[in-house]
Amino acid sequence: MSGKNRSSVSSAINLRYGRGIGRPSLNLVQRPGDSQARQQEAYRKYRERVSGLSYEDQEGYATAGDTGFSLGDLNLYPVPGGEEGTLLSHEGGEEDLCRKLYEPESKSLRHDGRSRRDRTESRNKAWSSQVPTLAKAFLAWKQRKSSGLELPPPEGTLRTWRVLVVDFFASAVASFTPCTPTEDANTTLANHGYLGVAPVFPSTAISFQTLEAYRQLHGACPRLSIQAFCQGLAGLHMDNFRHAVAEQFSIAYDVYNDILHHVDCLSASALGRDRSDWRMHNACAPCLYRLEGEPAQKRVLLASMDGNSSLKLVDDTFRSGDARPDQRTWRTDLFISAEEVDKFKDEVRDAQKKSGPVSVLPAEADVPIGFAIAASTDTAPSATDSAVPLTSASAATSTSARRKRKGRADAATPHVSAPADPTPLDVVDIDGEDEEHGLIIEDTMKAEEPMESTSVCTERWRNAGPEARKKMFALFATTGIFACLCRHGQVLVLCDMIRSGELMKYPLAIVNKIINVYGPEISIALGYDIACEFSKTLGRSSLGARASETVSGVVPAFHGHSHNHRCQLDWHPMYMADVGKEDFEGCERFFSFSNGLAASTRLATAFHRHQAIEGLVAFWSRQKHGESGRFIFNNYRQALKTIEEGERALEVYARDLKTTPEDYERYLQEEREYLRGLMAEPTEFTMKVEYMDALHKLEDARVKDKAAIDNYKTLDYQIIHKGIKGKQITAIKREYRVAQTRLQQAEEAVCRLEETMDIESRWLPDSDEYLKTTLELGQRKYRRALDNLERLVVQRLFELSKLGMNGIGYKLREKIGHALKARAEAIRKALSEYNRHARALVPPRPELSWTDIMEMASVGEFDLLRDARQDIREKPWAQRTHRDAMNAYFSVKRAREEIERLNLEIPRLFSSMIDEHVDYHHAMQQIAPSDAALAHELAIRQQYSSRVNQKVVRWLQKTAGLPGFSGRVVYGQRIGRDPSRLVDASLPHWATRVGGGDGAQGAQGDVDDDPDGDADEDIPGIGIDESSRFVKFVDRLG
Repeated sequence: MSGKNRSSVSSAINLRYGRGIGRPSLNLVQRPGDSQARQQEAYRKYRERVSGLSYEDQEGYATAGDTGFSLGDLNLYPVPGGEEGTLLSHEGGEEDLCRKLYEPESKSLRHDGRSRRDRTESRNKAWSSQVPTLAKAFLAWKQRKSSGLELPPPEGTLRTWRVLVVDFFASAVASFTPCTPTEDANTTLANHGYLGVAPVFPSTAISFQTLEAYRQLHGACPRLSIQAFCQGLAGLHMDNFRHAVAEQFSIAYDVYNDILHHVDCLSASALGRDRSDWRMHNACAPCLYRLEGEPAQKRVLLASMDGNSSLKLVDDTFRSGDARPDQRTWRTDLFISAEEVDKFKDEVRDAQKKSGPVSVLPAEADVPIGFAIAASTDTAPSATDSAVPLTSASAATSTSARRKRKGRADAATPHVSAPADPTPLDVVDIDGEDEEHGLIIEDTMKAEEPMESTSVCTERWRNAGPEARKKMFALFATTGIFACLCRHGQVLVLCDMIRSGELMKYPLAIVNKIINVYGPEISIALGYDIACEFSKTLGRSSLGARASETVSGVVPAFHGHSHNHRCQLDWHPMYMADVGKEDFEGCERFFSFSNGLAASTRLATAFHRHQAIEGLVAFWSRQKHGESGRFIFNNYRQALKTIEEGERALEVYARDLKTTPEDYERYLQEEREYLRGLMAEPTEFTMKVEYMDALHKLEDARVKDKAAIDNYKTLDYQIIHKGIKGKQITAIKREYRVAQTRLQQAEEAVCRLEETMDIESRWLPDSDEYLKTTLELGQRKYRRALDNLERLVVQRLFELSKLGMNGIGYKLREKIGHALKARAEAIRKALSEYNRHARALVPPRPELSWTDIMEMASVGEFDLLRDARQDIREKPWAQRTHRDAMNAYFSVKRAREEIERLNLEIPRLFSSMIDEHVDYHHAMQQIAPSDAALAHELAIRQQYSSRVNQKVVRWLQKTAGLPGFSGRVVYGQRIGRDPSRLVDASLPHWATRVGGGDGAQGAQGDVDDDPDGDADEDIPGIGIDESSRFVKFVDRLG
């Protein structure tokens, strides 16, 4: 307890006070002094006060307050002995002392339980109770605005208050009067088209039109943040920008989104769209709006999934201040919760424990190739399979080896452990794994796994590697999103990646969600960058049995060219039945658009990040629906062109090569069998190579030993005649000793190998075994030179794709450009090394030129050159002309499948648009008598939908006019839909002008290339100018 003297009382008394846990306390100590002196001083002050008074006044002053009753004999508070002088006079400061003593009793301390930390949560609760009322007022305002009606006058005389209102082009102070005495302030503002920035006493209000303007602009340009928009408003208003305005706008925008969501729920209920998982069942009409009487499809839904690490969220731990509680979360069913995802966090470990091979089926099989029954085309197990917990003797060996490595590491550097207070650059382990179970095990696998145990796809793709490597900096609480989209670009489902890289639990959660929603009736072809490796985990997971019935894996077209050729033959869409010309690269296009949202959400709250993503997906979905007609037209025209050109080429190949379609199918099977038969180097060959290497080392040791002996024998001569001394003499003696030891060690190594290989007589340079193994060594060097060349080409392909990606800044683009130039020089050197070893083979392999490297459509073609132990140059499928013919045949085959799929998608899309019009018609009729404002909202939405659908139908009409069109633009009955809903429902105007479409319009479809005045789509993510610069840059590399 701290204390001090209080100087406001008599100097004869020391007063010490302090504040402890309980009430305030005072300690009084009266110092011993001359009481007579104090009494004399008090009497002097009294005489000064009365000296100017008359005698009568003095007597009256002395007897003032005397009632004739004396309490002298009444001892209510006896004073202890020795303390009688304590209350002798009023002039010694005792009155002030008593006042100070009783002051804490009269002024008790007030505890303020309020906290600014919970003001966000308090504000949210206050707003949430007003949202239904605000939504009703919002709809009423929209109705009055469209019809030109005025707000009813107030009931009686009510208080008018003034608020600063913010519109798009101006801001001013306006007066508002509530309509009823019980109407709250924000409802009054909403009736006039404004929304306050505070739930109770708003001093500023923002118009609904301004909030809607930002919502639409932010959807079209995700980079536009609230702060940037408010800065623009400040410029329009000719005012200074204040950060408080951006915060107020953010609060109002959150409430505005709540109002819109409430209106969406009311509209969905009126339209009958409030059923569970309705959004996913109707996310894409061409894919999911199945009609009665359709031909059966092996794969109904073509989708793709992938992870993206741009939409990160910085952890609150690394931000200044304390995070305010905010219990708000996403509003729609777009996201999968983290709890649902974590159900699969142990699936990889459990899958590794399961033994038994996974069967392999060809991609052209008649039954769906499920993830569960398809395996990687690599014969060796993957890295995830090889990381099975070690047992028996191998476990003891690995444990001792780990201890040795750990001991050496501890001796060299201090032990690294997770810090108690993480820094932004700390690497966090996945799923709570610590250092012992993360980095150490990773080191064990690197040290003890044989080179052949890791598949090529695992080495090339980071997300296909071991789970222990998929770490992320502790700076980020959320490291990105994992998305699943259909082939038309509609987002089906998302999930957050939490404090980790692209773990297997995220695609497992996506697959589980898809299977649960769509069931066994809808078979799905699911594209994934590492579908070949993911199939092993999925096949051995708890989803394996269900996934094998409906889900099949595909490697996307562009990413597939970076897989090895064996993998491509089973997983690339070119060789996958019933997928058409789909490339399964839809996620990359979506990520190219969503990357613009990263800058404004990285430092946001979790709720605002989800809100921004939901808004972006909603805008993206509307955009993709509007482009669905163009998508069908472009794909139909491309497929017809591929068929036309491919059939002409196949006629030439059939005449020159004497081949038939059956030959191309056989070539594919032979190539698959050949590549599957490619194993790692045989153990016998490996031992021979090791023995040859030992012989070379022994011969080298003999030469060096002989030179050391000769040099040592002439040591005296060199000292006398050459004058060597000091270090030179020591070096000669040391080389003499070391050379002898080196020779003994080399001799022992050769003897051990001879005992292991049962070699009775040592190989000599002129022996048959020596010459044969020398040739095989040359082939081994050739294969390694080919590996190096392939690795550089793979890196070049990735960097070229990054160079053409949208959203890359100037500095990064320049960096990639310099890397490509350096890579081009490295490829040239690797090409020279490859050609040197190719010429040394017997028989020599054909050399490659720089043009051959640049024209390779797939790095998988390197695999045809890899196996030098067999001569496949005479195989038809290994020759360039036959391979071109195979590519043309399968391209035409996929194009015909694309036509069949588009002929199903056109009626689905057209029928869904008509049914949507009918649903709006019935909903407005039912809701109009009870809720005119909601009926008006449905009418506005129907009008907008009709405009979008009109554009889609024009593209369908244009598609029907293509020469060779074989489908029909007709209405069909959706499976499970009530046909009576069409009764008494007027058709939209755009539906009455649609013909059957047999291609009779002929060349007219080629003349009118763009009925809407829009140019055809360019390369996804690259504009026209960027495309030309991109092509010129690639040309300069050659």
